[in-house]
Amino acid sequence: MSIIPILRPAGWAANHPLIFRQQLADHPQSPVVAYGKLEGEDVHILEAQSEEELKVLLPRYEEESLAALRELNLDIGVEEVEGFKIAFVQNHPLTAETILEPGFMKQVQEKLGAASIVVAIPMQGFLLAVDADQQEQIERLGHIALEMYQSGESEPITTSLFMLEDGEIVAIAVMDENEGQQQSDDGSFLQIGQHKENGNVLVAIGFDSYERFATTVVQTYQGILNHVAQSGFFGGTIDYHIHPGIMPKTDELVQVCKALCEKDLKPSALVGVGNPVKAKVRFLYEEEVIAETSEPGKTPGGLYIA
Repeated sequence: MSIIPILRPAGWAANHPLIFRQQLADHPQSPVVAYGKLEGEDVHILEAQSEEELKVLLPRYEEESLAALRELNLDIGVEEVEGFKIAFVQNHPLTAETILEPGFMKQVQEKLGAASIVVAIPMQGFLLAVDADQQEQIERLGHIALEMYQSGESEPITTSLFMLEDGEIVAIAVMDENEGQQQSDDGSFLQIGQHKENGNVLVAIGFDSYERFATTVVQTYQGILNHVAQSGFFGGTIDYHIHPGIMPKTDELVQVCKALCEKDLKPSALVGVGNPVKAKVRFLYEEEVIAETSEPGKTPGGLYIA
């Protein structure tokens, strides 16, 4: 009987160290991939007898589970509603788990005609994807994922979104399960993600006042630096992408961003005890850099954004 992957929420079975499991993405809030066997309609989760057995068998189980996913014959649907183009896969118990199979994810990418995609796996049996270059579509995907996660229609997995390039996960945007880190009733928007390969950080942000905007920028900047100091991995750049639907591009907005770069967001900052953390900060409006700090930074190692 073949080994299959089973996605579970972040932190699942954390107190059972010998269960065959690993994180879907390199992030503390990432969902967990467990491995098991089908026994009738039930899934038997596999557990090792020792740490040595866990170490030896986990890579084998991972490969066997990918082989099982490659044998699936799943349809990829694409719908367009009011200019919102979304790909979806459903009607199979292992639909969400297909995010693990690069070949199938490349097919989803091709269906959307995209260079890269953002994928949601809110609950068992469902997978949704949009073009990663369409910020408005990503926001709507986040709302849909949150609603599905909270619906109770199936076993919930995660509200987070995953960016994939060539079928591989390269970044994860962790969402709050209560608010989804999407636009709230007061018109605010905040979403933080990190590129898995280069370690750079992206902050999508929008507020209804310049004061709230500036305060949140400083708070998130310090939070990111603290993560860098603890983890030791960072690509050197923090990009703040300003939400055009919430904050119009005005001379005042540009001046606020420039003032932040000059006064509040120092290229090098000492966090706690240890070496200075260097960061290049940029503010972008529809991909145009409207303000940036004076010098780049580079810190070797990895960054986790919660």
